[in-house]
Amino acid sequence: MFVRFAAPLLAPALALLVAIPAPAPAAEKDGDHGVGKPFKLEFKDVATGKTIRTADMKGKVVVVEFWATWCPPCVAETPYMKKAYARYKDKGVEFIGVSLDQPEKSDGGLTKLKKFIAKHEIEWPQYYEGEGWDGEFSNSWDITAIPRVFVVDQDGNLHTRKGRGNLDDVLPELLSKRPKSADDRDD
Repeated sequence: MFVRFAAPLLAPALALLVAIPAPAPAAEKDGDHGVGKPFKLEFKDVATGKTIRTADMKGKVVVVEFWATWCPPCVAETPYMKKAYARYKDKGVEFIGVSLDQPEKSDGGLTKLKKFIAKHEIEWPQYYEGEGWDGEFSNSWDITAIPRVFVVDQDGNLHTRKGRGNLDDVLPELLSKRPKSADDRDD
């Protein structure tokens, strides 16, 4: 009974969700944009206010999830990401969330994000740019759909843009490799 009467009311909202993703450049759609290149990010964690720098994580593998609290597939990924975090956090893997939640002034995005991470006990740092799809950082990495999971290798380079659903394959592989020493690096 609920579905029958609710469907006409939900249809416009669902259509809006489908229409939200930003258009992708034809050549970059779900490609390998940035793979092998340095992944740099510095921000204040939403929950703690602590400064987080990926440069300080060299020698560790870093999982970066682009997501938002308004995104049903992102919310559905939360239990999986929490299990992955619990499994790998003590094995040389760091996790970072990059929120594409909307601006605080127009949609209460920061408040929603803080409530979500507290309610779901998300322990890893969260970056909130506060610009939704228009965020400079997300755009610089050609984020056109979420959730999107990147994996950064121990040398600080983007290893893959396709970590979603593949962490149990990608992380053990990277963890078995040693990071390049300072003498081996080209930087």
